[in-house]
Amino acid sequence: MVGRGSAAVVAAFSVTVLVVGAASASTERDLARAACVIGAGTWNGSASAGGMVVRSMVSTTPFSNLGDAKDKQLRRVVRAVVETPDGEQEVRAFGAWCKKHFAKVAVVRKSDFAVSVLDRKSG
Repeated sequence: MVGRGSAAVVAAFSVTVLVVGAASASTERDLARAACVIGAGTWNGSASAGGMVVRSMVSTTPFSNLGDAKDKQLRRVVRAVVETPDGEQEVRAFGAWCKKHFAKVAVVRKSDFAVSVLDRKSG
């Protein structure tokens, strides 16, 4: 009986955390920061992230929600990355925007925002 009660409390707490987290992450700045952190980890240049994985990642939140950002430059670089997530030039432009706006975030500052040779489109 105690196990079920504890599980119910944990479940209720988890739902509350998710709801509060979703509400707080809805601002454009929070979404941009999240996209930059995800991008820094994905395009750190050290290994192949896998083309399909990267494509599905940038087609979802927060990238998909930033396509209509108020910041014109952010909107432009995000749209380019969503259209071509394995494009070196697009990823570098997105990385430059991230480094300019989130320089204090260590993972963003340290990332190369480079596409692995294995992930680039063959053309």
